[in-house]
Amino acid sequence: MSHELNKEELSAYIDGELTPARQAELVVHLGGCQGCAAYVERLKKARVEFKTHGVEKVPAKVLAAVKPRSRMKVLVPVLAALVGLFMLTGIAFKRFLPGLFSQIQGMISGAANEMGK
Repeated sequence: MSHELNKEELSAYIDGELTPARQAELVVHLGGCQGCAAYVERLKKARVEFKTHGVEKVPAKVLAAVKPRSRMKVLVPVLAALVGLFMLTGIAFKRFLPGLFSQIQGMISGAANEMGK
């Protein structure tokens, strides 16, 4: 095999994109040619570095600072919904069961009168 290997072909070799026959030819060549084998190793390292570039673990202090805000984003709408539901329930009772409020008011007034005797 000549040393006029196409760099794109070596990249395709690393990615497993060659035909099995061509892949086998390159394996044989790389076994006997230190220059090409070293180039392929550099390509492999560059590929790994490219995939992991910029991937860093977020420090625990940053995560601790972010989590409460994330909870608040969920908690505030839930509390607002509960308050709204409570208010709507009260309005519905007052509108659709007006007699109930009158009865309760009468019972309270009666109890107050009895206590005053």
